[in-house]
Amino acid sequence: VVPLVHGGRAIGMLVFSRYEDRAFTRADLAALTLLGTISGLALRNARLYEEGEAARRRADATAARLRAAVDAAEDVAGQVQLDQVLGRLLQRAAASVGADGASVARLEGAEMVLESTTSGGAVGTRWPVAPKVLTGVNKGRAVELTATEYTGAPKGMESIVQPYRRFLVAPLVVGGETIGLLAMGRKRDEGFDPAAVQSLQQFSTLGALLLRNARLIAQAKEAEQAKSEFMGMAVHELRAPLTVASGYLGMALEGALGELPPALKEVLETARRKTEEAKLLADELLTVARLEGKVLTSKSELFSVMEAVQEAVARAQPRAELVKATVQIEHGEDVKVLADRALVGKILDNLLNNALTYSDHPPTIRVEARRISDQTAVTVADDGIGISTGDQARIFKRFARGTDQLAQEKPGSGLGLYLSRGLAERMGGSLELRASQPGKGSTFVLRLPPAAS
Repeated sequence: VVPLVHGGRAIGMLVFSRYEDRAFTRADLAALTLLGTISGLALRNARLYEEGEAARRRADATAARLRAAVDAAEDVAGQVQLDQVLGRLLQRAAASVGADGASVARLEGAEMVLESTTSGGAVGTRWPVAPKVLTGVNKGRAVELTATEYTGAPKGMESIVQPYRRFLVAPLVVGGETIGLLAMGRKRDEGFDPAAVQSLQQFSTLGALLLRNARLIAQAKEAEQAKSEFMGMAVHELRAPLTVASGYLGMALEGALGELPPALKEVLETARRKTEEAKLLADELLTVARLEGKVLTSKSELFSVMEAVQEAVARAQPRAELVKATVQIEHGEDVKVLADRALVGKILDNLLNNALTYSDHPPTIRVEARRISDQTAVTVADDGIGISTGDQARIFKRFARGTDQLAQEKPGSGLGLYLSRGLAERMGGSLELRASQPGKGSTFVLRLPPAAS
């Protein structure tokens, strides 16, 4: 018996035997001892190599599972709507463990409510959560169940689970909170691969985050839709009495109700003016509600941009004369666009109105229309009070107004630019602030899709 020695420690042994009763000589022992030393080193190296190869295979398998989990999460993240996220989440989860069916549910106490299934059925139904699953959920790990362990199907729903012989339920956890359960079924009575289960848990961590975000976005959209519908209804109800009031005031001022004392006539003139301002605000709010509710449609008509600019300037001229403003049209080529003429006019009206309003001196306004690359650009530039750097990032938000004192003193709802950008985008265009400097004015650019050549 010759020990295999490496580093002063026996790591194995070589056993030699003879059929004949003949002793090993000293020379035999010397040679075998040397062989044992060399073999010990070789055996150690072979074992280290095997251990290294095994570690590499485990690392490759882990990396592959991580790549699969990341790829699956990226695939799910590419979806926007909640139902799309749920559908893709189930497809990827089922594929990762070789399941035949899958469902995702939100957890409500000891019950789960199905949100989506690969078969498309039973959505919205309530199912009791098995005690074994609840234990696993509390520990944040996946739980495997046999068909006999999976009990408690709601009445009339037994046929949904009957084809499956094995189940795997994984919690969807975000920030320590279980936001749902991912349940998968396999029709053959064969356990799930532990490596696949580990991959599923890695994917579930990313999937849970994506699912929570999709739910929050869906909730925000529902709330925004409800708010827009309410605002549209409220504004519509507000506009009707304003129209009636404006009509009676007009009749009174025109003498249809008898001659008015001068003092009363002045009061009624103010009342009619304020009523018209309220109607304009109501119209703006109604347009915003229609825009946000995605019920505002735009036409596609061919027209000259220069003609639209000239019409907008003509509409602004009476007010320009009141504030002694100069409005210049930079005449260039007559470019035609395919857009909604009325909406373009509304955007130009808003831009010109802002240029006339936000100035501490008789302003000079320049309007230019020209073709730039594959779009038509209408530029409105003024030399008014300008917009501070801090306000430039928020001026296109709803109800946003300048924060400096001079801007705050001017009347306005803060809806003009928000609405104008929304209308431009509805037509496939854009509206941006190209440049602005306090005390030196602002330049806005409206881009519109050109007419096909």
